[in-house]
Amino acid sequence: MSHTDSTSPILSTRVRVQNDENGDLISKLPDEILTNILSELHIDEAVTCSVLSKRWEGLWKQTSHIEFDVNHMIIPMTKLLHSRALFPHPGFFLSKSKAEGVYRYGSVVFQLTRLHTGDISSCRIVHFQNSLSTGEVGIWVDLLVERKKCLKDLSLKCLPGLREISKLEISKAHFRCGVFDCLGSLEFINYTIDFGYAFENCKRLKTLKLKWTHLDDETLSGILENCEALESLSLIHSTGLATLIIRNSKLKVLHIHALWVDELGIYTPNLDVLSLDSTRCLLQNVSIYAPCLNTFRSYNYYILFARLSSFEEERSILRSHKVLSHWGDHLSALLSFNAFITSLHD
Repeated sequence: MSHTDSTSPILSTRVRVQNDENGDLISKLPDEILTNILSELHIDEAVTCSVLSKRWEGLWKQTSHIEFDVNHMIIPMTKLLHSRALFPHPGFFLSKSKAEGVYRYGSVVFQLTRLHTGDISSCRIVHFQNSLSTGEVGIWVDLLVERKKCLKDLSLKCLPGLREISKLEISKAHFRCGVFDCLGSLEFINYTIDFGYAFENCKRLKTLKLKWTHLDDETLSGILENCEALESLSLIHSTGLATLIIRNSKLKVLHIHALWVDELGIYTPNLDVLSLDSTRCLLQNVSIYAPCLNTFRSYNYYILFARLSSFEEERSILRSHKVLSHWGDHLSALLSFNAFITSLHD
């Protein structure tokens, strides 16, 4: 037997001992770093890390960000009754066990929120439509704002309804009056916004994002009136608006994307950035007052206008060169401030 062969078991044992001693370096990191890592995960993944070792047990309760995603939490737990080839989106058809899992989702969100003992600064919740009809979303938000005084950023996204769960085609959200008054940033995706009362006394809200939402002129006007400190507003693929009038003295950033309105009025003396993305409105019905505007962006995408049925409708599309020519005297001052102007034509 060679010298190498005779010592190899000893060497391999020594290597194993070193690996055992130094292998789990992550667990030796401070709690602050570990909770920051867990904050980047979905809540179910963060909770699962508790089984790794006693060192990780309960650390998820101290995360600063918490994210509930029904797709991530429910879909991996059960299987679709039919293949995804027939039903490309997992929400179209659910097995009985999967539907029961969605029902349990509301309870899981509630219980994990109660068990969390740290300061949450931001939260994102993705849920199915049935959570609106049952009032669960309002309960979650109440629990968050009451128990988590440090909560500043909240994002709520509603997924399409499930025919196995709810027969309601349209479900409305129910929130407590003034429930959003502690937030600094708020986002709604796929919501019917008919709860303007929830924005009462929202004097701290600085960022509001409404994506794929439905709301009327009166509701939006009431929201803007209540949100005195609003600095950034995004209206993306929102419907129900006929006359879009935005009056806000503190607004600095405004993104309007894929809106079809009869009248557009922007009266924002401190506006710095204005983005009109694929917006339809007759130019003569557009009014802009933004003396501090520094950046103007205008994008037009052909795919959005494929539905237009007449040349007259196509003429109503706002394009940057038309806006500039119509508001030349006002916007010419922007060029001296190196305004960024872009236009993509179909």
